[in-house]
Amino acid sequence: MKIRKGFLVLGAALLLVGQAQAQSHFSYDIFGMYTTDDKDGSGHDRLGLGAGVNYFFNMNMGVGLDTYTDDVVWPYLLNGSFIYRFAQLKPVMPYGYAGVGRQWAHSPQWMGHLGGGAQYELTQGTSVFADARLVLPDKTDNYGVIRVGMRFDF
Repeated sequence: MKIRKGFLVLGAALLLVGQAQAQSHFSYDIFGMYTTDDKDGSGHDRLGLGAGVNYFFNMNMGVGLDTYTDDVVWPYLLNGSFIYRFAQLKPVMPYGYAGVGRQWAHSPQWMGHLGGGAQYELTQGTSVFADARLVLPDKTDNYGVIRVGMRFDF
C-alpha cells in the first residue's frame, strides 16, 4: 500500500512539472520480451510479446501503459509507468521508469516495477529501444523482464 501511495505522489509531481513545458506527444511501442518467471510465478523463463502507449508532457517526462504476455490470455496484465528520459542526449536517450500494475490471469495480484533502458532514434518519429525492469508482485516471487522493440511517435 505504501508503494502505491509513493508512486501516486511521484506521478502527481511529474504531472505538475510536465505541464510547465510544451512539446507533448504520444508514442506507441511493440516489443518482444523475456521474463525470468512464467505466468503462474513458477520460475520458468519465458518469451512473449507486448505493446504499449506513452504520452510525454515534454521531451523528458511522460507516462505509459503497457501489457505483455507469455500466453494468449486476455486480460493478462496492465502496467502504468512514470518515465523520465534524457532526450537532450539524442540520438541515444537513456530513461528510467517506475510504476504499478495489475495481473488478472493465473495469479491475480498487484505489482510494482522499476527499471531503465535506452532508445535509439533511427529517424524522426521511429526508435528502437531496450530496457529491463524488476517486477515486485504482492503474491508471487519478484522477477525480471527484458523488453526489446520499436517505438513510433505520432
